[in-house]
Amino acid sequence: MIINTIVTFGLLLLVLVGGMVLMWPDVPWTPLFVATVAVAGLTPILFHPLSRTVWMAIEMSYHMVDDGDIR
Repeated sequence: MIINTIVTFGLLLLVLVGGMVLMWPDVPWTPLFVATVAVAGLTPILFHPLSRTVWMAIEMSYHMVDDGDIR
C-alpha cells in the first residue's frame, strides 16, 4: 500500500505543479482540479497490481526463501 501511496502522491504533485507551471499567468483552476481529482482517484486503482508486485520484490530481497522454507 505504501508503494501505491507514494506513486499516487508523486503523480498528484506532478499534475498539480506541472499544470500550474505550464499555464501560470492564467491558470484554469477548474480543469486543473478535475485532473488532479481524476489522478487521485484512478492511480491507486490502476497501479494496484504493479504496486503489489513491486512490494513483493522488495520483501523478497530482504527475506530470501531458504531450501527449508519450500515444502
